[in-house]
Amino acid sequence: MSNQVLLVVKKEGAKDARVAELCREFKKRGFEIRHVSMKNLTIFSLGATIQTILKKQPSISRLCLLSNHRSLLFSSYRAYNGQMDDFIYLPSRDEKDSFSSEPVKSLSNLNGIEKETLHGKIYVQMGFEQADLLFPLLFLHHRFVYFTRMEDFDWDAPISDQSPSKEYKLGNRTFSFKGEGEQVETVSIDPVASKPFAFDQDFFQAAAAAPQWTVYLIRAVLKMSIPADIKGKAATSLFHLHRDSPLKEKIFEQIQNYIEWGKDSFPEKVNLLTASLALKKEEGLLQLILQTLLEDRSYIAFHYPLLASTLGFVSYHGLQKYKGIYQDQTSVMARIVEFYQEHVRVASGEKKKGKVVIIAGQLLTQQHAPTGVVLNYAKQLKLAHPDLEVKIFVDDTFVYSPGEVMFSNAFSAAASSRFKDIHLELLDGSGIELIYSDSSLPRLERLKRDLAFFENEGPEVIWSIGANFSLGGAMLFPHYPIFSTSLGGAEALPFAHVFSGGLDGETIEKEWNEFGGGSRTYLPIHHGIELKKAEKTESRAAYGFAEEDIVLVTVGNRLDADLSLDFVEIMKGCLKDNASVKWCVIGKGGFSLIYDNCSDLIDAGRITFIDYHADLPAFYQLCDVYVNPFRKGGGISAAMAMDAGIPVLTLKSSADAAFYVGNDAVENEEFSVELHKLCSDHEYRMKKGLAMKEAIQKFFDFSRAVDDITRGFEMAKTSFDSLSTDRGK
Repeated sequence: MSNQVLLVVKKEGAKDARVAELCREFKKRGFEIRHVSMKNLTIFSLGATIQTILKKQPSISRLCLLSNHRSLLFSSYRAYNGQMDDFIYLPSRDEKDSFSSEPVKSLSNLNGIEKETLHGKIYVQMGFEQADLLFPLLFLHHRFVYFTRMEDFDWDAPISDQSPSKEYKLGNRTFSFKGEGEQVETVSIDPVASKPFAFDQDFFQAAAAAPQWTVYLIRAVLKMSIPADIKGKAATSLFHLHRDSPLKEKIFEQIQNYIEWGKDSFPEKVNLLTASLALKKEEGLLQLILQTLLEDRSYIAFHYPLLASTLGFVSYHGLQKYKGIYQDQTSVMARIVEFYQEHVRVASGEKKKGKVVIIAGQLLTQQHAPTGVVLNYAKQLKLAHPDLEVKIFVDDTFVYSPGEVMFSNAFSAAASSRFKDIHLELLDGSGIELIYSDSSLPRLERLKRDLAFFENEGPEVIWSIGANFSLGGAMLFPHYPIFSTSLGGAEALPFAHVFSGGLDGETIEKEWNEFGGGSRTYLPIHHGIELKKAEKTESRAAYGFAEEDIVLVTVGNRLDADLSLDFVEIMKGCLKDNASVKWCVIGKGGFSLIYDNCSDLIDAGRITFIDYHADLPAFYQLCDVYVNPFRKGGGISAAMAMDAGIPVLTLKSSADAAFYVGNDAVENEEFSVELHKLCSDHEYRMKKGLAMKEAIQKFFDFSRAVDDITRGFEMAKTSFDSLSTDRGK
C-alpha cells in the first residue's frame, strides 16, 4: 500500500479524458488512486472520508485531491487545507448544482479567503480553451495568487507545514471542519461588498508574483469591456513586469502556445503580441506577428499599420529579423494591395518627360537624418538638372488613418505637414513643390486622393527615398517606373524596378538572400548630404570633462534597442582599465543595460547621459573617439564624427557606419583591442581622426551622387518598359 494517495472526485455523467490521463500519471509516480463518488457527497462527508483514510493509513506522507468540479475543489482547498497536501483542478463546464448550499457557495466563490491561513496553491490543468471559466472570478481581489499551473507540480517536494483546521462563521451560523486533535482557525466570511477591480498597485504587485499566469491575465484584460487604450496600457505593463524575469522564456512559450491555439479574434491576438514588446524578448516575436498577419483573412483593412510597424519593432524594440521575413512582409503587402485594388482605381496618366515625383516615407525636423537626406537629394538634383520638374510627395508611412490601428505600441510618427515651414526653408527657394498625404482621411479616401495626384502629374519616373513600405508606392508599381533608394540596408519589399543605396551590391545581395528578399537589380550610389558644421564652440568643463580626459561618445535615436550586453561590457572594461576615460551616451532611453552593469561608473561621473544635442558637430569637438554599438545603423552620426576629425570605431557588420569607415572597420574580436589602443595612444588617435576626416569629405560628393541617380532613373524606365512589353504580349 502506497504512502501517497490521490483522491479523485469527478462529476457524474460525461467522461473527462483529462481525469483519466492525470490519474495514470499519478499512478506512474507511485500514488494510490482512490475514486470517491459524488453521489450523495457533501463537503462534510468528504471530511469524514479524509479522516477515515488518515486513521487507517497513519503512514501517509502525501494526500492529494483531484476534481473537475469547481465548487467542490475550491471549497475543499479552504476547508481541508490543514488535512490535505495538494489540490488539483481541471476546469470544465456545466457543473451540477449539487454544491450550491452554504458554506460551499461562499467558500467556492473565495469570499473572505484573504483573511485565512493557507498552505500551497490550487494546481490547475487547463489551456486557453478553459481559461474563461476561471479568470473572471480570479481577477477579483487578485485571487489568481492562490493558483498555479499543473505543469509546475513538484512531484518530489517535501510537504510544508500545514495550516490549522478551519471554522467558518457566516452570519449567525458556524461551520467547523476541525480534524481530531487539531488547532482551529476561525474565519468570518460574512457577506461584504467586494472591492471594485482596478489596475492599481496591488494588482500589479500580485501579477508580478504570478508570472505563470501572465498571458492568461493579459488575454482576460483584452476581453474586458473597457477602452482599448486602457487595455493596451495594462497589457503592456503586465509584460513589462517580467522583462528581467528568469521565467521570461516560459512566458514567451505561453505566447507561442496562444498563437498556435489561435481561436481568439485577430484584434485580441495582435494586441497581445504587440503588448509583449515590453517583455523584451527579441527573438521569435517578429515571426509570430507576421505569421498572425499571414493567417488572417477577415481584417485586411487593418493589416497595413501592423505591417508598417514591424519596421519600428526592429529598429526601436530590437526584434530580430528571421530567415524569410522579407518574403512574409511582401506577401502581406501584396494582399493589402489586392484588397485596396478592389476599391480604388489605379491608372497611369500620360507620362510627362522631365517630371520626377519623389515619394518620401516621412519628413520631420532638420535633426531627423532622413529628412536632410531627402531634401538635400531633391535640391541637388534640381540644381544639377534645372530642366527637371521635381515634386516631393510625403507618404507619411507611419501616420495612420483614423480607426485603423487596433493594437498597442504601434510604431508611429508626427504628421509631416506640421513641419512644412521647416521643409520649405531647407529647400531654400528651389521651386520644388511639397505634397503631403492627408492622414485625417479614412485609408480608402486617402489612397484615392494620393493615387489621383500621381495620375494627374504623370511622372516620367518615381523616385522612392526611404519609402519602401509606402502603400501608395506599391499600388503604383505596375503603372510607373520606380527607382528606390534605401536609407539603410537592403529594402524588404520588391515594388520598385531598380533599387539603390550606399552599400555595395554584394552586401545587399547577401542580406536579400539571408532574409528571403530574392535577387533584384541594385545600383550602389554615392551619398549626397550636406554634413552640418558646428554652430558654436563648447567647453569641456560645461559637461564635467577635464582637459586630460579621453571622452568616448555614442549617439543614436534608438540606442535602447541597439545596445547589447557584449558592447556594454567592453565599454565597462575600457573605463575600468583607464581612469582618464569617460563615456557620454547621447539619445533617449532607459539604458537599463548600462545602469544595471555600470552603476558604480555612473555614480562616479564616468558615464554621462544626454537626451538630445541639437549641435552634434560642436559637441564632437569635445570628444576623442566615436564608438558605434553593434548595430546596422549609426551612419549619419558616424559620418558627422568623421567630419569633425575624430576616429570612429565600428564593426564591419555595422553596415551603415562601416560603409563610411571602410577598411578601418574591425571584426568582433578586434573591437576591444582597437578601443584600448585609441584610448591609450594619442598619436594613433590623431592619425586615425585625420584620415577619417579626409575620407568623409571626399565621400560626400553631390555631383557623383546625382550622376548615379540619373543613371538609376534610366535603368528603372528601361526595366518598366520591358515588363510592360512582357505584360502586353
